[in-house]
Amino acid sequence: MTILVAGSAAHEDLILDADRQPSSSEVATLSINPGSKGIWLPGGAARTISLAARVQGADVRLWYPQPANDRAIALLQEMGVDISQTPLLDIEAVRCLLVYGKSGRLAWSTRLLSVMPECVDRLLEGVTHTVISPVWGPWADTLVEASSKRNIPISLIGDASVQARSYKWHTVIVDGEQFAALGDIACETAVVTDGERGATVRHNGAVTKIEAVKANVVDTTGAGDTFGGSFLAGRLLGQSIDYAGKFAAKIAARACEGWGSWAAFEKKEQITLSNDIFDRIEGALLATACGDAFGMPNSFLKSPLWRSQMDVGPENSPYHAGYPAGRITDDTEQALALTDALEEGFTPEIVAKHLNDWFVSVGGENSLAVGPSTKRALMAYQAGAPVSEIGRFGVTNGAAMRISPIGVYGAIAGLTLEQLAKLVATACMPTHATSPAISGALALAAAISAGIEGKSWEEVMNASIAGARLGAEHGNWIYAADMASRIELARRLASQAGSKLELARLMSEVVGAGEPTTESVPAAIGIADFARGNPTLAIEIAGNLRGDTDTVAAMAGAVCGAFAGASALPKEWGALVEATNKLSSRQWAERLQILAKRDSAGAKRSVAA
Repeated sequence: MTILVAGSAAHEDLILDADRQPSSSEVATLSINPGSKGIWLPGGAARTISLAARVQGADVRLWYPQPANDRAIALLQEMGVDISQTPLLDIEAVRCLLVYGKSGRLAWSTRLLSVMPECVDRLLEGVTHTVISPVWGPWADTLVEASSKRNIPISLIGDASVQARSYKWHTVIVDGEQFAALGDIACETAVVTDGERGATVRHNGAVTKIEAVKANVVDTTGAGDTFGGSFLAGRLLGQSIDYAGKFAAKIAARACEGWGSWAAFEKKEQITLSNDIFDRIEGALLATACGDAFGMPNSFLKSPLWRSQMDVGPENSPYHAGYPAGRITDDTEQALALTDALEEGFTPEIVAKHLNDWFVSVGGENSLAVGPSTKRALMAYQAGAPVSEIGRFGVTNGAAMRISPIGVYGAIAGLTLEQLAKLVATACMPTHATSPAISGALALAAAISAGIEGKSWEEVMNASIAGARLGAEHGNWIYAADMASRIELARRLASQAGSKLELARLMSEVVGAGEPTTESVPAAIGIADFARGNPTLAIEIAGNLRGDTDTVAAMAGAVCGAFAGASALPKEWGALVEATNKLSSRQWAERLQILAKRDSAGAKRSVAA
């Protein structure tokens, strides 16, 4: 499916916020914002709609005449919008001045462009749906008629031009004033937005109310276009009206929490370190489980939807079809098994026993819930092979994904990095006793430990690098790309990403998010760094990659949760995960506290060298 979004309006917005509309002899006061500092922000309805549709996971082609030197072009491309058919012209940007005040909004624009599509056949090649957005011109009639001749459905977002009444639309998404102006327009679905009062959807005689999501409103510019692009793309991707509406409402709310039309797609600021050590301990564990459950539905899907909430395992899931929303997978289940092993002495043999108990409980070799290295090693264990030999070739992420309780234990027990490395190597030995696997697992454990110890975010990131380097010296050496270098690469790419969607693309397509430890661990740490310790943001991005989304989200969540604490996670996430899996993150954290304090009171727990 490819959506063509077409429009021709302004390229940049200068947004001002005044305390009132002055009379001819007065001067009103402007609030301090980017506009008052002379900063023009990227805008344009069609471009915003395109980005919102991409967030839903749709393939989007944009036709929107714009200056060849427009700084927004690179971002559109990086976020995956196809601009190959967009006219790039040697012109000045069309600019729009918007002034908000208590009496409403006033807007002025420089002269709009008058450009026609040069090759309609090429523009519509492969297109399955055409969207018309402001500002209507002869170009719109051309594209609507050409699409209709090719039996391509057409939809209208944010435009109330009288010409639109001459056509039959698939979906019309406008505000109440625009809907009244359009009159009895022919459409299958009509969506009328109403700001903080939400939206009303009329389809096949039924009326559905979409509630608005509460937001800390800064600027509403572009919120309607964001809602419209997200809702339509969701419906075209097969989502129900209710689901698409709720998702679109969340994205629209995010659009209101920053300045400009593209606020919903911007990078977020660093979250604050939790001052409560127990909150950080619980955060590492709960974020492991929440990341696992959040990423479960998209795991290894070819074209995953962008999700903002925990969903059921879809029918086309290769591993988790039919799982209820909030269900954890092997990542968290094996982390719990390691915790059980810690209580018994934590030797390689004890770790192998508890991992095998879990393996049997999920169906053994016939289970879809077991990774390749773990399955191979535990089948060898059941056949009587020595524990020291069964994990000598495991290079996938099965050891790293379950390591969070070891990082937690190490921080509480006050272990040095060298002592933590021995503990991690023991945790890895039965299934992943190789240098790449241990390197990735120690990178995560060291970062988690640093977060719980109350280190700064940069110190947390440095700990991951140090852990990766030391971990590479342990286990059976197998060639792989250097973990520390891969983490540094992922962090560099993350620092250059201008949005969640762009970051997800970079991690999926460049760093990789598959089962190899050298892909998934760097991706997790790169995402955690982009989120600057915010576990909710990190889990959302990681859960919307292409690849091993449950594992990457569990790992990224654990690093951020250890820094920001369980209190930084949405309460509804924790409640759903705990209820669905009969799990208490608080009790889990208390178990590890008791174990670590018990062991640090006497001799440190013996571990394999």
